[in-house]
Amino acid sequence: MTVLGPVFDFFGRRCRPRASDKAIEMLLRDFSWCVAPEGEAEEIVLQSKGAANQANEFRLRVAARLHPNYLILHGAAVATAEGAFGFIGQSMAGKTTAALFMAVKGARLLSDDSVAVSVKDRRAHPFPTPMSLRDSSVRLLTRHGAPAAWFSRPTFCLAQSPLLCREPLPLRGLFLIGEQDLNAWSFLFQNGRHALCSDWRECWKTQCDAFAGIPIRPFPPLRAHEDPHSQQWVRALERIAAGTLKEID
Repeated sequence: MTVLGPVFDFFGRRCRPRASDKAIEMLLRDFSWCVAPEGEAEEIVLQSKGAANQANEFRLRVAARLHPNYLILHGAAVATAEGAFGFIGQSMAGKTTAALFMAVKGARLLSDDSVAVSVKDRRAHPFPTPMSLRDSSVRLLTRHGAPAAWFSRPTFCLAQSPLLCREPLPLRGLFLIGEQDLNAWSFLFQNGRHALCSDWRECWKTQCDAFAGIPIRPFPPLRAHEDPHSQQWVRALERIAAGTLKEID
């Protein structure tokens, strides 16, 4: 049985999901920050099996509706004095952990899981969703100064956190976590699906030539159980926090 959910306003695009009770509950948790007043909105009927799949389908279909005014990347974004930086990569690559590590070093958080970039002005917009971490990541972050209060619940509610940066910032760079070969895969949400592209750079460029000047750098994956590797990962993040980006190349 499906029910009609609330109206969500994504950068002026009003959408209303029709899905299972459980999926609506998950969407209210993930997108509490953009629940809008009742009124005219596009109804999106979610047809995937299972609440989690329906919630993910809604995210992808919203991303398709925001295109081409916004590009939605699979990643986490942080706000620094220099602007916004995004960490993109596959699931479990360390995107959330990288963003929270940057918060330990003084950055604020723009988003987790989805990075929303305006094509018009190349700004990364706040797009907060609950953040979940592996135990190994919690231990690593705690070891480097993260307060225990961040991990007092199973998920970190970014939308209600003082760490959230609520203003869009110019996108200054992207870090591709885990894969050194940029031709391997893409994380652009395109046409309502999680697109895999033969050439990441070409996909990015053809979507919007204005992004051609934004640097895309490879970044080491997080393997928190391998201490020497995690130290390499930590040093790379510390250089980003210090503004010494050339050392990452």
